[in-house]
Amino acid sequence: MNLVRIKCPICDNCDFNVFKEVFDDRYGEPNKYNLARCTNCSHISTYPRLQQQDLGPLYTKYYPRENINYKDVLSKVKFKKNFFTKFLNWFQGMNNLGQLYAKKNEHVLDIGCGDCSSLIYLKKLGAIPYGIEADINVKSIAESLDLPVHFGSIDDKPFPKIFFDLIVMNQVLEHMPAPEKTLNLIKKRLKQKGRMIIVIPNKESFWQKVTGYKWINWHIPYHLHHFNRTNIEKMLCKYHFKIIKSKTITPNVWTILQIRHFFHNCKIGEINNLWKKKESKNLKKEFVPNKSKIFKLFIKIILFSLIGIFNRIIDAFRMGDSLMIEVQIRN
Repeated sequence: MNLVRIKCPICDNCDFNVFKEVFDDRYGEPNKYNLARCTNCSHISTYPRLQQQDLGPLYTKYYPRENINYKDVLSKVKFKKNFFTKFLNWFQGMNNLGQLYAKKNEHVLDIGCGDCSSLIYLKKLGAIPYGIEADINVKSIAESLDLPVHFGSIDDKPFPKIFFDLIVMNQVLEHMPAPEKTLNLIKKRLKQKGRMIIVIPNKESFWQKVTGYKWINWHIPYHLHHFNRTNIEKMLCKYHFKIIKSKTITPNVWTILQIRHFFHNCKIGEINNLWKKKESKNLKKEFVPNKSKIFKLFIKIILFSLIGIFNRIIDAFRMGDSLMIEVQIRN
């Protein structure tokens, strides 16, 4: 194993052992990377570790958002708060989004707000949304919908006069080159009793153990850190956050993608068709109601239900694919 020097955000050790060569098996970024393990606390990082200035160009070039438009984003935001939709969100594992737990009139900052759908949801909820995003492809959506989004990072100290009741990071902290710096900046932006909800992949999930290096949430090189519950809680405590709630949630759609991805061999520099969005008109052509398609649909419903039941079981044992942690600043 080769010894490399990068800083560990958990224990501040700078010695890591490289143990596996990896590459982007989704979007075709053409470089080789490595997984490296801290010699002191066993935290795993991607090496070489990208820097903050690398992230905007990386996402703008490779993340599949260049053809996105605000009408598509508006159409996908559903806002129904009743028992059935809550149950459906729970069963599908779609309740792993921090904005779902915002309250009316709260000032909410979504760091890494992506296509801005979270901000639209927050507006429908009656909260006051703000966003930070690295991908400049999303700028036209934010402008079209008149949403306050800063394009850059929290390092830029955007919205300087506003303190937040809730700060959300949905699958974002693992993208940060220096998550410890991000946590320190967040502390300065939360109100005294404000909350932060972090949602991150769980490196010690059931699906990671089963699929190994084919686990979809290595997501190289976009994920720079690979957390488990122990080390993320250590880091949060280290930077004076108090943990209120912690659980795992596994989106069923992740599992379906994971199973398909496991049997697909992608070459370096190649875009994996699994991660391409299908054109809506093609989907309409595919859905022709004949007996064969109805039977296939029935089978899919059965399989999806079984996946949902299984995922809820592994979540109950805290072995799900996604960790959700709610914290406050410790007094």
